[in-house]
Amino acid sequence: MKPDPICLALVICEAVHLHPFTGNRTILGTFNYIHSDSFPHKHSMFSVYVALTDCYPPFDLTFRIT
Repeated sequence: MKPDPICLALVICEAVHLHPFTGNRTILGTFNYIHSDSFPHKHSMFSVYVALTDCYPPFDLTFRIT
């Protein structure tokens, strides 16, 4: 039986850049909240960087912000 994946890090940011030669990722413009005067709110664009361990393909991943 496979273990459940464990989330090591979850970062909400403006963008994640993938370097074309090294494969390194750079997390750009981190933030810890999104200001809104009312809900529901539609935010133009953001990225989420997630580091997981114990992931064995294939697997489904659902990400929900509430």
